[in-house]
Amino acid sequence: MKISFKVKGEPKTWGNKEWGWRESIAKEVRKKCKGSFNVKNDTRFCVTIKIFKKNHLKMNDLDNLAKPILDTIFYEKPRSKRTNARNLTGQLFEKISDKRITKLIVQKESPKNNEEGAEIEISWDS
Repeated sequence: MKISFKVKGEPKTWGNKEWGWRESIAKEVRKKCKGSFNVKNDTRFCVTIKIFKKNHLKMNDLDNLAKPILDTIFYEKPRSKRTNARNLTGQLFEKISDKRITKLIVQKESPKNNEEGAEIEISWDS
């Protein structure tokens, strides 16, 4: 099975006021899918993320850019008691941790038509 979607907006790194970015990701996930997927406990995932950001060679580390995306799509026990932390995790896989990702491809590029955001593709065997 495979799902892909685009998110518009300025990509933010983990721990750097990423809540607005994560809300944009959650909104696109909800638009693309009505509810989360039920998958087996031993399911493994492949995730590909393309991040489009101005001055991409001067921006933060790729791993810090990927974390807010993964923590929004997969379930992650909130590290904060903030309401938005609890509401913005597990949007696509509400009971599956990102520990199940066995392949992760992340790249950053200059935006096409000056439009910042991300393209995300997730695949798994059902």
